[in-house]
Amino acid sequence: MNKRQMYLALVGGVLCFASGYGLASGDLGQLPSAFAISTQTDLEWAVSKGYFNASPNANQRITQAEFLKMLITEYDAKEKGVIVPHGAENHWAAEYYATAKKEGLIDCSCKIKPDQPLTTEEASRFVTAGINRKANTALVKVDEIASWLPKKKEEAITYGDAAAIVRKYSQYLKDHDLQD
Repeated sequence: MNKRQMYLALVGGVLCFASGYGLASGDLGQLPSAFAISTQTDLEWAVSKGYFNASPNANQRITQAEFLKMLITEYDAKEKGVIVPHGAENHWAAEYYATAKKEGLIDCSCKIKPDQPLTTEEASRFVTAGINRKANTALVKVDEIASWLPKKKEEAITYGDAAAIVRKYSQYLKDHDLQD
């Protein structure tokens, strides 16, 4: 079998397999996420979701407030919080901090610093709390979430990192039926 025949056999097999999942009819909604192919980058995904007004520099550090806004929006709380944690009062992200506190995404050990860069560890703690609150059990640990990013825990995350971790968080919620 030459390369062309092998390629055609492979493509034919993929098409036959995919048609069973509705690709031939264009129904991608029924396709399991393990088979879904996205050409959209994490940053493009975040822009399309409205998390950023324009496409930011992927390597620029993101602040705690900007990350929390993304996470709380994806968390999709039914009710907004009203008690703003100390340190976020009179900040544009006060409502996101209040909702994060109400939903248990901000714990007592969290340092509120809206305009400061966020570390991998801090982002991982927020994401872990979000998943575990949705699951109503300790489903994931901080170290597991931290492994989603190729950075040390104390390193600041970038817009690109934030988009990647929030997108993975969103997919995790879908894959584990944790969305309302």
